[in-house]
Amino acid sequence: MRRIGFLATESYYVDHLASIWLALPKKWRGPFFVSPKSAYTAKRYGINNLIKVSGPRLHIANEMKSKHNGPVMTASWGNWRIVEKAGLPAPTIPHGQSGPGSNANESWKRKAHKLDLMLVPAVDGQGGLEGIN
Repeated sequence: MRRIGFLATESYYVDHLASIWLALPKKWRGPFFVSPKSAYTAKRYGINNLIKVSGPRLHIANEMKSKHNGPVMTASWGNWRIVEKAGLPAPTIPHGQSGPGSNANESWKRKAHKLDLMLVPAVDGQGGLEGIN
């Protein structure tokens, strides 16, 4: 089993990903890549295993790839593109207004052919794993 990494370049991405990282068994928790501005939020959640990354997307992608070879979960399309540049599997959970029928969810569905796995937060009792081919 490869450990699952996380990438959050914004503090509110940490807010969306922290509960997933903390719910994982410790042996599955990979590095939590953060920007300098999101590191404080991650520490506040008690997330250890932080690796600070900064710079252009390609620089961050290369740094991530040099330190982790497993999947990296993201909470934004921009962060997903960084993981894609690194050539790593990229499960994602959309942040903000999402779920069946929401505009945010529809924008992700247009890109679904590129996604490895998308977790959709429950809205009104619906949600779960989206069918990604």
